[in-house]
Amino acid sequence: HIFGQHVAEYMKMLMDEDEEAYKKQFSQYIKLGITPDD
Repeated sequence: HIFGQHVAEYMKMLMDEDEEAYKKQFSQYIKLGITPDD
């Protein structure tokens, strides 16, 4: 895994609860194609 499990869990939670905040918080990850499962 590229990063810690807690970050992946946070990404998943944010995706489900607030997609706009997710896109803002993880815009670089999205650009690079990184998902919570990576």
